[in-house]
Amino acid sequence: MGGRKYEFSDLIILCARELRYHYGFVGNKRLFYYYEHLLTQTLMEYDAEQKAEAYFQRISIEYVNSAAPGQSLVQETATAIDELKNLSSSVSTLNFKRYYLQLRALYYQMKEDFESTIQVANEALDSIGNHPLSRPINKAEWHLRILACSLDLLDYEEGKNAAQKLNQLIPEGTNTWFAYAEMYFLLLMYTERYHEAIQFFNKVTSHKRFSSIDEAKLQRFKIAEAYIHFINQVFFNGSLSIVPLKGKSFKLERFLNDVPLYDKDKRGYNVTILIAHILLSLVQQDYDTIIDRAEALKMYTHRYLRNDRHYRSNCFIKMLLIMVKEDFNYYRTKKLGRKYYQKLYKRNKDYQGQVDALEVIPYESLWGYILGILNANQTGQWDRNDFEAIAFYHMAEE
Repeated sequence: MGGRKYEFSDLIILCARELRYHYGFVGNKRLFYYYEHLLTQTLMEYDAEQKAEAYFQRISIEYVNSAAPGQSLVQETATAIDELKNLSSSVSTLNFKRYYLQLRALYYQMKEDFESTIQVANEALDSIGNHPLSRPINKAEWHLRILACSLDLLDYEEGKNAAQKLNQLIPEGTNTWFAYAEMYFLLLMYTERYHEAIQFFNKVTSHKRFSSIDEAKLQRFKIAEAYIHFINQVFFNGSLSIVPLKGKSFKLERFLNDVPLYDKDKRGYNVTILIAHILLSLVQQDYDTIIDRAEALKMYTHRYLRNDRHYRSNCFIKMLLIMVKEDFNYYRTKKLGRKYYQKLYKRNKDYQGQVDALEVIPYESLWGYILGILNANQTGQWDRNDFEAIAFYHMAEE
């Protein structure tokens, strides 16, 4: 039966019911029991598929709409996984496997256990990826998950491998491609491949379907635009061409108007915006603006960033506040900021927590660049190849 081959469970159920009735009516015992068994088996598989799909969708909705998953949601997910695990020995359809594995990956993501999430993704690629009914998009969604986890773990090699696979699987201009593009851009920024990052940013934002992306993603690209203008100024003396979003050339004042601060900022994007403004103002030596923004950062920290999830952001903001308090003096800022740098650096090494989406450039690198700019502004010697980031990493080990 073709429906069986392609796992059309709902169609198989309808047809098997009719055929069971027919062969029962005409007295064909062999075919009656054949379709009786087929119907029973398919109903069991269909029920398992629906259960797995419902669990995943319901829990996903709760997860997406929460700033951080509570213990009750984590426990609910674990209970659902246990129930589906018992069914997995007798159900092997693609739909069931897909939702069961997605739920397991989501569970580890909630617990911020990204190494286990990658393990589930690789299991899914071996299982679902080799399934005869699997399509490229089925593989792509798991490589996307690996890429996201690689960013959280700062495992650049794993991320590069995932990005290469995605580049082969996803057609340009699709929604999935834009999701991949956002993460791949971050990977390039994190690995300090800045020239390539700017080129890739230009490729994405100049794509004919870029204007069709959702508003939230567009806002994130606007934020990213500010950071690459900072990088362009610091590393390339503003020489690289950057495609303006929606045909408007980048201006700091427009950036603040076009990317508003959020009243209820669950994901922490306000920090990204405020830090970008400080960075660009520092390049321009606009210290009065930085002082104003620092006050906003201080207030925002007390109001929104008080949990462990934003530990790194808290450390970095305190370092920026030290810079302002010490009147942008390079030596005092470097000396007094070292304590918080060590905390931030240690958390990066010892804690498998989620790298905040607001870290368009890792804070360790940003702090090295800031010190380099402060030194250049103070001494008048501007060397874009000596931002002390590497030296400061070693200081953190002491």
